[in-house]
Amino acid sequence: MCGDPGKVVECNAGATTASGETFQPALYTAAVPLPTNRRMRPITICVRNPDTGHEVVLRVNDKSHPRWQGVRGLDLTPAAMGALLGRQARATDSIARLEPCFAGQRNNSQETHR
Repeated sequence: MCGDPGKVVECNAGATTASGETFQPALYTAAVPLPTNRRMRPITICVRNPDTGHEVVLRVNDKSHPRWQGVRGLDLTPAAMGALLGRQARATDSIARLEPCFAGQRNNSQETHR
């Protein structure tokens, strides 16, 4: 069932994102809560999990479900979540706070966009 936690990613794999790209859970991508129905232009950002020090470069190429507007920031793919946590991601995982990072200031734990 696609509405169950942990199944949404599986059900959406291969779907078209708001930017017109194909959603691929194995890539480091994210969705943001935007209220518009328009197609969005993808952007690339670097984020760091301050609890682990792990960083990833994300391609923000989709919009979150409208029910999450004002509730949460980024919806991450399992690959991106796992890289930021330093382990395999689970459906119940969350990160309370992410910090921006800069491509020229990488540390040894940095992951890159796949």
